[in-house]
Amino acid sequence: MNTFIAIVKMNLYKDESGKFTTNRDEPLTANLNIRVSPSMRDKVKAIPNYPEKLREVIQQWLENLDSTEQDES
Repeated sequence: MNTFIAIVKMNLYKDESGKFTTNRDEPLTANLNIRVSPSMRDKVKAIPNYPEKLREVIQQWLENLDSTEQDES
């Protein structure tokens, strides 16, 4: 994959000083590791742009949890 395309997919851009930065509201600086079966890992890694898709699914899950907790209170 061309480096430029990879950088654009990750939402990274060069700022005025030439350093890479992101256009996200919150930078992605933390890691989250989980154990899965080898077959699950292989299926996930076969999904194009899987890191971004996983972030979206986790965000939706968290938003649903938040709304469920608010409904219970």
